[in-house]
Amino acid sequence: MDQPLTLLFDFRDPYSYLALEPTFALVDDLGIASRCEVLLIPQPKAPREPAADADRGTWHRWHRGRYQEMDVRRYMESRGLPLQRIDAGGWYTPTAARVAAQGSAWLSAHQPDSQRAYLQAVFSGYWRAELSLDSVEDVSLVMKALGADPQRFAAYLQGPGPAALDAQQKVLGEQGYFNVPAYLVGAEVYYGRQHLPLIRRQLLAA
Repeated sequence: MDQPLTLLFDFRDPYSYLALEPTFALVDDLGIASRCEVLLIPQPKAPREPAADADRGTWHRWHRGRYQEMDVRRYMESRGLPLQRIDAGGWYTPTAARVAAQGSAWLSAHQPDSQRAYLQAVFSGYWRAELSLDSVEDVSLVMKALGADPQRFAAYLQGPGPAALDAQQKVLGEQGYFNVPAYLVGAEVYYGRQHLPLIRRQLLAA
């Protein structure tokens, strides 16, 4: 089956983390071609309890934000995924994630067989609050553990990497993609891991 599946993700997004392993399981089960690309989306702002006399819309946004964090927490707990960053409020800490994003792109181009392990290591390290997505040193250590050359990656960061990331983000934005995790299957786009059963049926029918 040669119809590819593309996953758009953001390391800073817990829903992308929750989608990662089920997506890999689908790819392996069906034996399909796949790609993983970073789509950097705006980070959420920490919900702040409104004043007592705030309007209904303000209170609604407050409760929705609290529910969203509770929902993420219970799903991550059910999967045994780390909660350290959420516990520390780090989900809302501004993080550019550009170094980690360039690492994914570099491996996709130069050492594609290692990209999956890279994604797993970076997601795990970040959500354990042990790895910075903006640290060249942290990301290079992951690269080294996967047998990649950190010096070549450093040269990429200092050379074409930043412009290539900007161009990729511009193209994805112009194509209308706005959230993660997103699945691109042929001409279809699906947002959210809840669509994986439908995606499976579409791929099997191709």
